Amino acid sequence: RKSASTLRVMALDYLEAQLVSFPEMGEFFNDFKLLYQQKLYHQLSVKLQECLKVPFFQANDTLLRLYNNFVKTIQTNIDPVELSIFAVHASKQCSDVDTSMKFLESIEEVVTEKNKEAWLILHLERGQYELELKPPKLESAKEMIEKAKSLMGEFEGMRDIVHSAFYRVCLQYHKETGTPSEYFQNAMMFLSYTDIADIPKPDTITLSTDISVAAVVGEVFSFGELLQHPILKNLEGTPNEWLIRLLHAFNDGNIQSFESIVADNPDKEMLSIHRKSLDRKIRYMKLMDMIFHRPTHDRNLTFDEIRTECVLVDNGAVEYLLMEAMCRNLIKGTIDQVSGFVQISWVQPRVLNEKQLNGLRERLKLWSAELVDVVKFLEIPRS
Repeated sequence: RKSASTLRVMALDYLEAQLVSFPEMGEFFNDFKLLYQQKLYHQLSVKLQECLKVPFFQANDTLLRLYNNFVKTIQTNIDPVELSIFAVHASKQCSDVDTSMKFLESIEEVVTEKNKEAWLILHLERGQYELELKPPKLESAKEMIEKAKSLMGEFEGMRDIVHSAFYRVCLQYHKETGTPSEYFQNAMMFLSYTDIADIPKPDTITLSTDISVAAVVGEVFSFGELLQHPILKNLEGTPNEWLIRLLHAFNDGNIQSFESIVADNPDKEMLSIHRKSLDRKIRYMKLMDMIFHRPTHDRNLTFDEIRTECVLVDNGAVEYLLMEAMCRNLIKGTIDQVSGFVQISWVQPRVLNEKQLNGLRERLKLWSAELVDVVKFLEIPRS
C-alpha cells in the first residue's frame, strides 16, 4: 500500500504529464495542480464539475483515468455529492457494464450511507446499469428502487439531482417491464427534476419518442403537460414527428385527425398492435371534450349527440362508452337509459392547451355578462 505522500507525488506527476500532452487543456490541468497543492478542495471540487461538460473529458476514458490517477487521492476531501456525480460520469467510460457497476460499488464504500444524497446517486446509477444488462436484472433493480425510495422518504429537501436519478431508473424499469402508464408518470417526474440541456441529444430523442408512445397507449387521459414540454421539440424533423400530431389528436378528442394519422402511417407497429384500444381511447377523449365545452349548468348529453360526435354505431355502444368512462373515473354522472341521455356531474381535470384556455376564457366572459344581468335585475326597485 502506497503512502499518502507517494500518492500525492504520483497525482502531481500525472497532472504534469497531462499538461505536457494536452497543452490546450492547460486551463484545467494547471488549475487542478495549483488548487491541489494549496489544498483548496472546495474550489477543486467546483473545477472538477466544470470539466464534466467539456468534450475533451467526455471522450474515450479520460474521466476514468483522471479519477484513478488524481481524484482518488482527494475523494475524502471533496464534497461527497460532487464526488458521486463525477464518479457516475467516469463510470460511463468503463469497458463494460459489469466494470462500471464494480467501479461505483468501490466508491459507495468511500461515501457510505451516512451521506444519503451522495450514496443514493451511486446506488441509483448502479440500478440503471442493472437494467442495461442483457437480459436486464429486473428484480435486483426493483429492490434497489425500493431501497432508494425508503431512504428518500426519511430525508426532506434532497437535491434535484437525486430525484432526477431516482425517476430515471424508475422510468427505465417500467420501459423494460412494459408498463406504459407507470413509465409516463415517472418520465414526467424525471423531466420536472431534470434540465433538458443535461440530457445527451440521442437520449432526448429516445425519451421524447418513448414518452409520447406511453402517453397514447397507456391509461393517460391528460396530454396538456406533455404537449407544453420542450422535450417534444426533439421529435421535430425526425421520422417520429407524426407522434406530436397524434398527441394533439388525442388531446382534442379529434377522431377524424386520429383516423387520418392511422391511414397515413400503415407501417407503424404501435398503431396496428394497439388499434382497438386506441379507437376506444380517442372516443373517451372526444366525450371528455364534449363535456368540457358545455357550460356547467347544461351538462345533459343525449345518446344521439354522443353517438354522432363519437362516431358510434348505436345507442348500445354509447351506453357502453359511458359506463367504461365512469369505470375509469374519467367522468361521473347518471345514465337515463330509458330517456336516452346522461347527466354529467364531474369530468376528470386536465392540463389545458392554449386553444382550450381561450374557450374557457370565452365561457367565463359569458358567465360574467350573465352575472351582471342578474345583478341589474336584482337592483331594480320593487313596488
